[in-house]
Amino acid sequence: MTPLLPTPHRPSHLHNLRFEATDGTGDKSTFIDAVSIFKAGSSAIKVEAEDYDAMNGILLVPTTDTVGGISVGYVDAGDWMIYTAGLPSAGIYNVEFRVASPSNGSRLLLKSGGTTLATVDVPNTGAWEAWTTVVVPNLTLAEMQTLRVEAVTNGINFNWIQFTPVVVVSGHSV
Repeated sequence: MTPLLPTPHRPSHLHNLRFEATDGTGDKSTFIDAVSIFKAGSSAIKVEAEDYDAMNGILLVPTTDTVGGISVGYVDAGDWMIYTAGLPSAGIYNVEFRVASPSNGSRLLLKSGGTTLATVDVPNTGAWEAWTTVVVPNLTLAEMQTLRVEAVTNGINFNWIQFTPVVVVSGHSV
């Protein structure tokens, strides 16, 4: 069993919960869990695709997506954008990509340094401005991280990326 960190040395988003259960004969089982708590949906971080730190090969184009504005268009194989992700804390995140493509088999990679964190299969949405959101679940990310979105194939428009903390429960029976 891995011991839990004492409260003064634990990150502020981790909390101890103590559960006791009886089996009707008076025997008790105690469970102590370390729980990472985030308010669902309220701490999501959205980064607009055009807010890159550096890029290669893409163009900015107007979009008719739900709130309008600008998107990254004309994304072809080998094109990339680099973003600095300032997340509330290191942890597990669902990462959402807002994309459109009139092509089958389109694909993006999410990288950190030379490591591929996720492969994003972009569905054929039927048109350049027919947007959908593709979710990559349960990625472990650092609090401050440089991320690279890289195109593997041609034919993708990209509007935003969103990082939503996942509620994580890890516990040990005592």
